Amino acid sequence: MQGKPFVGSHGEILDLMLSAADRTREDVFLTNTVCCKTPDSEDPVKEALAACRPRMMEEIYLVDPVVIITLGKVATTYFLGKHRLPDVVGKMYPVELPGRVTPWKTTVLPTWHPEKILREGMSAALADDVFRHMCLGFETADIHREVAYEEID
Repeated sequence: MQGKPFVGSHGEILDLMLSAADRTREDVFLTNTVCCKTPDSEDPVKEALAACRPRMMEEIYLVDPVVIITLGKVATTYFLGKHRLPDVVGKMYPVELPGRVTPWKTTVLPTWHPEKILREGMSAALADDVFRHMCLGFETADIHREVAYEEID
């Protein structure tokens, strides 16, 4: 544990995922749904998710993302509720989160966690899936940013 998200082999895979979409870690904000270490191969328990929710929401408010790309089941469930991951991966979902004063709206785009790639290997189909999901998320954010800048001018 190094005090930052996605280190080691997971981080290497994430860097490849970002690189395939022509991005680096400096282009994105990375965080975890749970900031404390859980035993290997175990999903965080509801209590850990609940305890970390205020921190996660504060990070979201500060970063103000146009698109949140969730990596894997835990992060996707955190924002969309319980779904079979293969049913939601690669699709964009408008979400409304509790805001400080009024509800806060953003878009969530689920994709595969680097663990899946480590476990199953980087097949051509899986690499293509992740690449398309990352590009879709980044293109949406770029378009939104361009429209916002045009409205300011």
